[in-house]
Amino acid sequence: MQRFRGRTGVILTLTFEALDKPQRTWWLSSRALIACKVSLGLFILAVGAAIIIGIARVQLLERRAEELAERLSLRNHQLAASRARLAEVRLATEELFGELGILGARLREVRSLAGLPSEPPSGGEIDSGDAPTGISLGRSEAAAVAAELMGLESSDLEELLGTARSELRGFEGEVRETGDILSYRQAVREATPHSWPVKGWISSHFGLRRSPISGKPLMHKGIDIAASLGTPVSVTAPGEVVEAGWSNSGFGLFVMVDHGYGFKTLYGHLSEVSVERGERLALGDTVGLIGSTGYSTGPHLHYQVIKDDQPIDPIDFLPADE
Repeated sequence: MQRFRGRTGVILTLTFEALDKPQRTWWLSSRALIACKVSLGLFILAVGAAIIIGIARVQLLERRAEELAERLSLRNHQLAASRARLAEVRLATEELFGELGILGARLREVRSLAGLPSEPPSGGEIDSGDAPTGISLGRSEAAAVAAELMGLESSDLEELLGTARSELRGFEGEVRETGDILSYRQAVREATPHSWPVKGWISSHFGLRRSPISGKPLMHKGIDIAASLGTPVSVTAPGEVVEAGWSNSGFGLFVMVDHGYGFKTLYGHLSEVSVERGERLALGDTVGLIGSTGYSTGPHLHYQVIKDDQPIDPIDFLPADE
């Protein structure tokens, strides 16, 4: 290639030595040359601008991608926390309803033992709109409750959980109250004389009678049970010996036992006393032997039941099968 510069332009000549082709020549004027230079500069500027804009867009997209990744990560953490909380509430609710079922069954059992009506505790059964079961919920039904709860929202579960806890506290109060009643009744039942002190036959009943000693009308404050001399006499309920020895009231050798809750029993006309004052006795322990000491006309036991310091008819406390 050869280039010749003239006054008004540039001549370009291309000669192809290896090929059998004619020589080619171009004439570029000064204006055309300037236009080429300007065009080339503009092209370079345009390409540079495009590259800069492309880089800026790529950086912007990268920043947006990072922001979206951060938001997605935060959302995933929030979702995981919500799921964990939801699982905790569901588990707690399932456990509470299981406890309610067990407590409800226990409450009915305690009421039955206490002789109370088998009515539901205060608040009744849990409404079916709040949960699919009531206080009769057992362990197998608790699993079904958990399955039903899986479809509830966290806020609904929180509310249901609060309701269940409130019901549970109410039931616990009922159980404690009923348990106290049961314990009291059981203690009274144990303290109530409820067995024969000696095997024999009743020779004199409770009430007004003619005294075998003086022949005058006299209030007989117990019953007389005739039995062979020396037959063991048993205490008719657990208690503590409060008196034991000789009586100045005509009972001869006698024993008095305090059973608590206002109950006392007296065993008179004994031939021998087997216990001492202050001794604790269990049901059936021997207090002495049948005798005829004091104001007596023959071997027998004078047996009294005292409630709140008032003698009452012992026949009402003797079982009929003995």
